[in-house]
Amino acid sequence: VQEGEKYKTTATLASRLAHEIKNPLTAIHTFCEYLPSRINDKQFLRQFSRIVKAEAQRINDLVDDLVEYGKPSAPKISPVRIHRLLDETLELLSSACLQNNIKTEKIFDKNDELVLMVDKNQIRQAALNILLNAIDAMPNGGTLTVEMTVSTSGNLNIYIRDTGVGIPKDIL
Repeated sequence: VQEGEKYKTTATLASRLAHEIKNPLTAIHTFCEYLPSRINDKQFLRQFSRIVKAEAQRINDLVDDLVEYGKPSAPKISPVRIHRLLDETLELLSSACLQNNIKTEKIFDKNDELVLMVDKNQIRQAALNILLNAIDAMPNGGTLTVEMTVSTSGNLNIYIRDTGVGIPKDIL
């Protein structure tokens, strides 16, 4: 069942990644179209260089993330900025949220530099599974809230809420 869920999530993720890759490709393509007519415009060339480099890196990062996500591997524990990981995961799903008229809300504690010793890919996969389920539960739009708090005892709490239809009681 876990493998089936992982493959389902990977297929959904791949579809959404294809969309995410098209965005930077469009920016690169547009700049390349204007390049011949603005080849002597130094400001345009600086902007072209900066944007194309950033968009190419964005595509590379997306592909790297997909490769890492799909690899079965033993846990690799390392320091991870958990706020950044959740931000990146939400960004990955931003087009799906936009397409489904879903507003995202982040409520993070002040300490956005919180570092945890975790397996980055396992945490990302778990977050993706939950977030994709939340998106699926809101076919007519809604609000997806991700809240992170640190308790007085030092525990990190991550809450993911949606305003979707919920799980029918017979399969809960």
